Amino acid sequence: MISVIRHVILFTLIALFIPVWATADPTPKERKQADRHFAEGKRLFGEELYDEAVVEFQAAYDLAPHPVVLANIGLCYERAGETLRALEVYRQFIADPDITDEKADEIWVRIDELEAQLGQLDVTCPVLGCRISVDGVDVGEAPQV
Repeated sequence: MISVIRHVILFTLIALFIPVWATADPTPKERKQADRHFAEGKRLFGEELYDEAVVEFQAAYDLAPHPVVLANIGLCYERAGETLRALEVYRQFIADPDITDEKADEIWVRIDELEAQLGQLDVTCPVLGCRISVDGVDVGEAPQV
């Protein structure tokens, strides 16, 4: 438990205080807008308004893409209990070629911890062509037994 808390605190400090425009090449106007969105995202995150913080961080990322903003978005999703979305964003973060091995390793720890929380469901069907949906979303065809 202490290890998880340590990672979350470390990750939060890194992710929340690196400027969003550090590696992007936005115009000065875009940079200013991105900084405003980023600051608002930090404020909302601090108030535990994670859905609203995601909107602001995403707006900042759209204006001035920087992988650390993705880490903030992932952390918001994680805190909001949206594990699959968090994993998706964390994987996007570590795929960025500008991410150092050290930062990637921190995120891999988060990914491993989140994946350990997920379950697996195996579905087979005795009828050819069975469609599978999860929570109303079509996910494909079931393998035939």
